[in-house]
Amino acid sequence: MIKLLDQPHLPTMEVSTVAMSSRYPTLVSCVKKQGIAVVEVMPVSTLQPPIRTHADMLIHHLGGRHIVVAQELILMASTLTKMGFVVQMNHKRL
Repeated sequence: MIKLLDQPHLPTMEVSTVAMSSRYPTLVSCVKKQGIAVVEVMPVSTLQPPIRTHADMLIHHLGGRHIVVAQELILMASTLTKMGFVVQMNHKRL
């Protein structure tokens, strides 16, 4: 079972999983080599290129097991649910 943050964005323990852009496969590989699991943010084609895979724009950790995910990232929502998160989909179109 993974440990979850009580307060979002303020890790007080070793990081074991991160969400990050799929746009940088070399960086993703480097993070994985450090033993950190990566949930890759896939591109949302309706957004401008600089933010299509920007994790902070597409998902938001609310603390504990709760997380909001853009509706366009249904596969990511499924992955996060399997990891034990309670996922709320953002139903507004980006």
